[in-house]
Amino acid sequence: MTPAEIRDRDLERLNRCLELLAEPTSVEALRRRAVDAIPVVVSSTFTVWNEFDPATGEMAIPVISGPLGVTGSAKSFVTCVS
Repeated sequence: MTPAEIRDRDLERLNRCLELLAEPTSVEALRRRAVDAIPVVVSSTFTVWNEFDPATGEMAIPVISGPLGVTGSAKSFVTCVS
C-alpha cells in the first residue's frame, strides 16, 4: 500500500482552515469560525456544530452553515431539520 499523497491544493485548504481557527477569540466566535472553516477542507453543503449539555441532557447552542443558514436554540434546530 502506498502512502496517500497530499496535494498542494489540499495543503492550502488545510492551512486556510487552521488560520481561521488559530486566532484567539471567544467561544461563540470559535463556533462560527469552525462551522465556516470545515467546508474549506472537506467539501460539504451542510455543516453543524452541536454542544450537548450534560446537566439538562439536551443539545445546546447549535450553529448551522449551509442551505438552512440558521443559528438558534436546539428547539429551532430540530424544527429546521425535521
